[in-house]
Amino acid sequence: MRNKLTWLLLLVGLVINSSYGANGNLTGDGSINSPYLIQDYQDFAAYVDPAMYPYWDVGKHVRLETDLDLDPSLDGRVIYTSAVIGGFFQNRQNDFAGFFHGNGHTISNTIIQGDFSTTELGFFGNINAGAVYELNLVNCQIKAATTFASVGMLAGSVSFNGIIENCHVAGAISTNSTLSGVGGLIGVCAHDPIIRYCSADVTFTVPNANTAGGFVGNASGIISYCFATGTVTGSSDVGGFVGVNTGYINACTSSGNVQSSAITIGGFAGSNLDGKIVDCYTTSTVNGGKNIFNGGGFVGSNNSGKFIHCYANNNMYGQASFYLGKFIGKNFQGDNMLVSCFYNKDTIGPANGVGDPVNSPGVTGLTTIQMGDINNFLDAGWKFTGHAPDYILPVWEMADTPHIAALGKIAIDAQNYQVGDLNSDNSTDIIDLAILTQNWLAE
Repeated sequence: MRNKLTWLLLLVGLVINSSYGANGNLTGDGSINSPYLIQDYQDFAAYVDPAMYPYWDVGKHVRLETDLDLDPSLDGRVIYTSAVIGGFFQNRQNDFAGFFHGNGHTISNTIIQGDFSTTELGFFGNINAGAVYELNLVNCQIKAATTFASVGMLAGSVSFNGIIENCHVAGAISTNSTLSGVGGLIGVCAHDPIIRYCSADVTFTVPNANTAGGFVGNASGIISYCFATGTVTGSSDVGGFVGVNTGYINACTSSGNVQSSAITIGGFAGSNLDGKIVDCYTTSTVNGGKNIFNGGGFVGSNNSGKFIHCYANNNMYGQASFYLGKFIGKNFQGDNMLVSCFYNKDTIGPANGVGDPVNSPGVTGLTTIQMGDINNFLDAGWKFTGHAPDYILPVWEMADTPHIAALGKIAIDAQNYQVGDLNSDNSTDIIDLAILTQNWLAE
């Protein structure tokens, strides 16, 4: 019996080696100086094979060398039943802990039908202390057939200081099952990841989602210079950018539509729980139905969180069981939590900036004409291009159409981004550290 088992193991080893070669058809050894190279679909298939999960280990680097079309109608392609990277092998889901360098390439037409009752679902399952750079996903379709805890187009979750930079996704997420933590880019951020210079253009058909956001469902850590558009749906804590925020979000924006009769709904965020949101705005239309619990043009509910230099310029539709506000629906324990924020009082929606308490300080209604006057923002301390000291990153500029404050080119241009270069001088130095410290400690 022992000899038979020995021969069986040997045969399995020979089959694996004959199929993938010493490195699974991939050149390189996975080091930073010699990363695995994905040069065609066969290389990609070898890399994502769940049996080859050591490719995804801590410290392993891989670089995409070409665009890929994963349309399952093409020869050899498949419909994935779990995460493409981080799928099931021997009844376990393996995290991605390496470094994936997309190299600016695009992977298109991925279809993921989550047939397994897994925790995380996305192109990556869980990015655990790993990093993904410069990857584009286009026309990606995620269909969750069963209940999932974390669903996002790029990754179901990112945890333990994982890093996502310069990644962009477009597609659709749909299911009739109950989901918790659904985001256009990431489902759940846990244990302080860093996400910057990314975007999501995703249409949700997820009526039973708890904690849904156009960019991220449940956010912690640091998210900077990102934007979301599309249509977001859900049943509780639904926002155009984030469902529930407990982290730090800076220089981000949302547009599109937020649709739900949710308990809590907001144009930018569903709920903000002790999080900080700085230099952000939303133009997302809020369609809340007839029984909104807490609804806001910017955020539905705020509990001990802080907002600095943010605005809402959007229409709101719906009726509240409790509170509606053009900026915040319900502001719990919110003294001094709003700093120089604005909302457009000419757009459709409730008259008050805050549903409760009505007279919350720190948020002001402006007319459409006043929203186009830079002096109203400068007087409130906003940092505009041409109006900020050289050592301070100018986040804002006045857009031409519509004529209103918008995130400036420095804040949203990711084409020549260098990691850590916060003032776009093509270097990472003590000035960048000072900028990071100033924004992190901003009052």
